[in-house]
Amino acid sequence: ILVHCLAGVSRSVTVTVAYLMQRLNLSLNDAYDLVKRKKADISPNFNFMGQLLDFERELGLAEGSPATPGAPDGSGQTPTSSPGCFFTPPPSECEEEDGSFQRYPT
Repeated sequence: ILVHCLAGVSRSVTVTVAYLMQRLNLSLNDAYDLVKRKKADISPNFNFMGQLLDFERELGLAEGSPATPGAPDGSGQTPTSSPGCFFTPPPSECEEEDGSFQRYPT
């Protein structure tokens, strides 16, 4: 998958890091390092980094955070509406049994 913005160093990196944090339960540092290993010239702007830090806290991934992923109160119970959802998943009819997704019909 190609994720790109105008320069490819800030906005697209922020979206990619947030996706990795949410889908793989990676901390901000781990997700950032993973992207940096694949593309060395990344540089998310200051405000985007702040939003990623907030998102990390919402997901309960920050070190020392009492929350577990999907449970902002640390109870271990998954809430009915998760504030940690940063991305909208595709419609379920596009998901294959192995977890992969097929293309939308054109």
